Amino acid sequence: MQDLNKLGKIFNEKFTNTSLVKGAFSAPGRVNLIGEHTDYNEGFVLPMAIEREIIMLGQLRNDRLVQVFDLAYKAETKFSLDNLFPSKKDTWANYLMGVVDEIQKTGYILQGANIIFISNIPQKAGLSSSAALEIVTALTMAELNLLKIEPVKMARLC
Repeated sequence: MQDLNKLGKIFNEKFTNTSLVKGAFSAPGRVNLIGEHTDYNEGFVLPMAIEREIIMLGQLRNDRLVQVFDLAYKAETKFSLDNLFPSKKDTWANYLMGVVDEIQKTGYILQGANIIFISNIPQKAGLSSSAALEIVTALTMAELNLLKIEPVKMARLC
């Protein structure tokens, strides 16, 4: 497991309001034991979680702004939950925006969040790093906003 204490320290340095709801969440990478690219082509899958993960710390905000910091790449972005448009500059943030957009389309009301995450899942290696980012984002936003979303429904939102 990655160093949660180090991540928490950086979070507290970046986001100073400690009175709001906080949480720590993670999602593993995965490997498909029977081949690649079958899942989104409606084929069979036999996935297995691996010992690589994304850890995300989140804190509820009193507005509808989402501030995100990717610790691995030292990349930062922010977006409003009221104006979700794909980013041409920070394309990695489109995964997060897509998930919160899908959650809101189902009728859930979200507040903004301060988010920091780190991943040790290699990208573009067939280990589902983007799927892990989507799942951990959905988990974070659901838990911070006290939403009860069934696991299968959450997976479909991602």
